[in-house]
Amino acid sequence: LSFPRVLNPDWIVEEINLTKDDIVIILDDDKFIHGGWDSRLERILEKIPTITVKHFAIGTEVIDFVNGLSKIEKENVCLLSDYELIKQELNGLQVIAKTGITRSILVTSHYAEVELRKTAIENKVKVLPKELVHIVPINIIQTRNNGELVQVHMVFVDDEKTFTKTLISNYYSHLITHQYSNPLQFLDEVDKYPKDTRIILDNYYYMEDGSTYKIDGITLARQLHEKGYTKLCLLSGEEFSVPKYLILVLKTDQESLSMLDKLC
Repeated sequence: LSFPRVLNPDWIVEEINLTKDDIVIILDDDKFIHGGWDSRLERILEKIPTITVKHFAIGTEVIDFVNGLSKIEKENVCLLSDYELIKQELNGLQVIAKTGITRSILVTSHYAEVELRKTAIENKVKVLPKELVHIVPINIIQTRNNGELVQVHMVFVDDEKTFTKTLISNYYSHLITHQYSNPLQFLDEVDKYPKDTRIILDNYYYMEDGSTYKIDGITLARQLHEKGYTKLCLLSGEEFSVPKYLILVLKTDQESLSMLDKLC
């Protein structure tokens, strides 16, 4: 029997990427979780001993440690933080916010709580269920972007993953494309793309619980235009006037959908 694979939700971590110079900080008040991470990282550390692993049970100690690092060292930090820290004033999301570490992952058994996931998404923090600690892929990459621009033909920012996947499969499988379903995550990473990258936006963006993100396609397009991006398309289910720097394409217009690489 063969079954189609379900797309992962926006909030979940699909993989952990490390480089040879990384500092992995593990924050959890449960010693067994520390042991689980040690088991996962043991073979990696044997091959790449330059990776540093730091264990903490107290959130404020993590904040103090990170504040003592240089700017370059902070860029090399991967923070794996528990959410519920028993008898502590701060939870994991608050610790992440106070450290300012962008490569942070919330490792928690409370992943089923809608409000927690919503808050994590709003703060651009991915969530890893503790049950998946022993199986989440851990990759060693040569280096992160280091300011080098990423060259792709098109970037799709649409919360309807199936629609985007079908669109690419039908018309753009021969091109290099990147896809985002979370507009805030895209906005956080957009600077890695050249200013002439074709960016295809949706009109409205919905979270998993049905509530809308605090940004829509028109607002996102305006911010991209202000950053200097020149090839912007907005996909919509209805027709309305848009700024001159934005091209409107109806989702029912198959001919135009097949020409997005030429329209904008």
